[in-house]
Amino acid sequence: MYLGNVKELRQVTETASAWRIGAAVSLTQVEALVAKAYPDFTEVLRRFGSPPIRSTATLAGNTSLTGYSLSLASGVEGASNSLVLDFTQTTALDGSFANLADLTSEGDVSLNGSITT
Repeated sequence: MYLGNVKELRQVTETASAWRIGAAVSLTQVEALVAKAYPDFTEVLRRFGSPPIRSTATLAGNTSLTGYSLSLASGVEGASNSLVLDFTQTTALDGSFANLADLTSEGDVSLNGSITT
């Protein structure tokens, strides 16, 4: 079931003391939201991956990446979430991939790093 069009999951609500960030708000959106108040956290968010990954991934859940090609050189910290890859060209997995509940690829994968669960 695709939940990406559920409006409430894509909303950010700001109060005087907190932000309520919906589960479908991308890391790129969170980065823009917290940039002034928490510049160090913004830098941490920038390390999660390339701009295409940050525009898809969220703080709350599983991520599905689709396209022509992908190279994940730094690895992924899965936080017990799932990662689905669907690329036309071989996906290069370098670095360390840890704490993924499920790693699925619809295409070929080249593994030059490590996967731990």
